[in-house]
Amino acid sequence: MELRISSDTNGSRGWIDSPFSDLILSRIDWDHVLNRQLSPPYIPSFTSENDTVNFDQYDDSAEDLSPALFGKDQEIFVEF
Repeated sequence: MELRISSDTNGSRGWIDSPFSDLILSRIDWDHVLNRQLSPPYIPSFTSENDTVNFDQYDDSAEDLSPALFGKDQEIFVEF
């Protein structure tokens, strides 16, 4: 049995028997989870495997955010 330290709503700390004894997690049938017998609460729609409509759009940045590499580190990425 796994033990972990928790903090309850009153701010007191103590040991609990398992993370599964949490109020929310205790309502989940973990055997169904392990056997992949649960339906997801939301299935996003998409038109192809490359569809990114469900992700936020960001402007391309001209700023190079990669760290500077020198010597042998730079040589590794010559053809990259």
